[in-house]
Amino acid sequence: MLLNTPSSTSTQNNLRKEDNLSTKATKATKIPLSILQVKVIQGELKIVREFRKKRGEMQQRLDKMKEVLEESEKEHDKDMVAMEYRFFEEKLRLQKEANRRIAELAGKAHDEAVS
Repeated sequence: MLLNTPSSTSTQNNLRKEDNLSTKATKATKIPLSILQVKVIQGELKIVREFRKKRGEMQQRLDKMKEVLEESEKEHDKDMVAMEYRFFEEKLRLQKEANRRIAELAGKAHDEAVS
């Protein structure tokens, strides 16, 4: 237990002064931390605002790319159909030519066999 002696009162006053100083120091360190937090939040807000501005442009570019892709796919499908048709026509032509050639050779073989 502390007595109210001049030295104990002085000690108590010193303790109070130190407590006040540490409280002020704590408040002083909290203020810059708060300012730092505000600056960080402001920076993040700036980034969000810039993104919002760019979002519309990016969406338009994405939509344009989708349209180009769809058009390319349609053109590709159209080209594939045309190539398949040409392949089928060429196949038929070659089959007819092969059948004609076989018939011609069969006729020659028959003529030679008869002669």
